[in-house]
Amino acid sequence: MARPKPAVKRHKAPAQTTWAGAWKSIGIKAVERGQLIHFGLLSVFGIIAYRIESKDLVEIAHLAFGSGFITLIGWVLFLGTAAGSGVLLKAQRTLYAREIERLSTERTRLQGHANNQIQSSGWEGGS
Repeated sequence: MARPKPAVKRHKAPAQTTWAGAWKSIGIKAVERGQLIHFGLLSVFGIIAYRIESKDLVEIAHLAFGSGFITLIGWVLFLGTAAGSGVLLKAQRTLYAREIERLSTERTRLQGHANNQIQSSGWEGGS
């Protein structure tokens, strides 16, 4: 007797995402990853930029980014990041070298201990 074929499951088409659903999803991910403050600040600045008139927004942008001071801040941040990366790289290599050395001495100690146990057991194998 032939088995009846299982019913074919039909998948519903996913509902279209609205802007509110997208913001909700982004907010949930921000909470899960601990970035809610960043998301909140970005949202506030985005709303402020949207609400300000375009001529005022251009004037604010020129004040913030048109001076040489922002260039100086950029270079300081770049050099600080590069120096910090170098320090962290050296610290990581030192930590790694210490761990390899510790594992090497531990392995040598355990292998010596295992060899002593085998030699002192008196067991010669077989039945």
